[in-house]
Amino acid sequence: MSSTVNLELPARPNSLETVIRMLEHLYAVTLGRAFYLNSVSLSASTIQKCCESFWHNDSTEAVSDHELDLARVRSMVQFTRLIKDLEESPADQYILLNLRERLRFMSPFVNSSRTGQSRATRQDSAERDFLLIDQRTMTLSAITSLLKLCQILAPNYKSSSLCQPIINGIQEHFIRPYSLILWSRARRDLLA
Repeated sequence: MSSTVNLELPARPNSLETVIRMLEHLYAVTLGRAFYLNSVSLSASTIQKCCESFWHNDSTEAVSDHELDLARVRSMVQFTRLIKDLEESPADQYILLNLRERLRFMSPFVNSSRTGQSRATRQDSAERDFLLIDQRTMTLSAITSLLKLCQILAPNYKSSSLCQPIINGIQEHFIRPYSLILWSRARRDLLA
């Protein structure tokens, strides 16, 4: 008798505390102050490449890295504004829904392979060196914003039905893809 697995079932819910710990660890790793997975030291250049891969992964759209940078900055500004609005009205369902939707666009290439080589890495170095914004700074800003969001959600975490989907969204759209990129680079460095 064969059993089938329903791949559309959501993954086990993430706890708020676990997501906060993971974000704090990724922040320290991105700053170069902590080992990845508590044992792998990533160089500053490797971390930079990981951040570039996260923000500039392959897209089917014909847009330049500069256009992608502008889109990310705009998206992060809007995301940060929503977090500030939520701080003023922590139970506002409209803001919670908007935040949940915005998380999906934090890493807009959800359907692509998240561990592939970035377009920024494949371009010649003169063009790559002229990115609009430092991708590591963008990653640190995103982590800081996500940590702030978690702190705001904490008091209403158990009572609001929208908090768990936001926490799961942070895991799905930021922590997991960024961690997979870090792991891919770390494994490549270990095997080299």
